[in-house]
Amino acid sequence: MEEYALFNYIFFPSEVEIGFYDKIKMFEKLVEDALPRFKKKYPQTIKKLNQIRRIRNVFAHGDATDPFVKNIKQIKKEIIFTVVEKGQNKEITYTFDYVKEIVRDCHDLNGVLAEQIRELKRSNNIFIGYLKKLK
Repeated sequence: MEEYALFNYIFFPSEVEIGFYDKIKMFEKLVEDALPRFKKKYPQTIKKLNQIRRIRNVFAHGDATDPFVKNIKQIKKEIIFTVVEKGQNKEITYTFDYVKEIVRDCHDLNGVLAEQIRELKRSNNIFIGYLKKLK
């Protein structure tokens, strides 16, 4: 991750693009430093985000002509991708049940993160109210 990527992203959004991996790393750092209750309540969040990222990358960036995904062999109860990893061809198999599980995880994480955002807004409003009383 570029040293000043977050600064550039905030002040010059068209100048830099932050990938999903880097966003997850920033979120992980935020959780570690500022949201310990969230980490304790939802310990698998970062792991699940990375699982989602990996499968998303295969599906989003791959097609039969893309060098990342060279071949989709079969679509029945599973999908087998041949991908290039560290210069080597590797087969990755995703069952439809696994894909459904990842989709459920996405839905669940969306709810968890929305709940956390609401909690942060409530905390922020309480803090602002407290500051106004000090004036």
